[in-house]
Amino acid sequence: MKKVIQALLLLILILIIFFFYKFYFEEKPDIVDRDITINKIKKNESNNNFIKNLRYQISIDKNQNYNLESKVSEISYQDGFEIVRMQDVQGTYTDKNFNIIIITSNEALYNNENHNTKFKEKVKLKYMENIIESENLILDFEKNLILISDNVKYSGFYGNLTSDNIELNLKTKKINIFMNKPEDKILVIAK
Repeated sequence: MKKVIQALLLLILILIIFFFYKFYFEEKPDIVDRDITINKIKKNESNNNFIKNLRYQISIDKNQNYNLESKVSEISYQDGFEIVRMQDVQGTYTDKNFNIIIITSNEALYNNENHNTKFKEKVKLKYMENIIESENLILDFEKNLILISDNVKYSGFYGNLTSDNIELNLKTKKINIFMNKPEDKILVIAK
């Protein structure tokens, strides 16, 4: 009987040590899912997920890639679609010819269903030696367009330009520059 009690006590001691180690000393792995690396998740009262250092790597088709990163993000669901509100954002679009467009902004709204992204607040687009700054930019993969609006300022090798809107077709690379009111003029300063 004495040996049975000693064995039982030894088993209880081993179980206590095991659970103590698991709870206090074992490292918990980062969560990785669908090319998204999540470092921290916390829930708020609205059941939205807050994520630090979120990164999406998206293959639009075999000829187009889109990477999107943010320092802080909040994932919510609207009408069955995942919508991600992002802060301190950088998007990188690469086309079939390996031309790269880099877009940065303070905030963005990303639709995980169609990959469309609305950048806002201090938006900057870099393409080769060209820089376009504005307050809003919509990257629309369904229409293959980039629409840049609100206080648009372009600077590049040939000069500077100020307008209300610039529209860039991702497939044809055609650019449409226009004002909201037809009577307003686009300001161009050539170098």
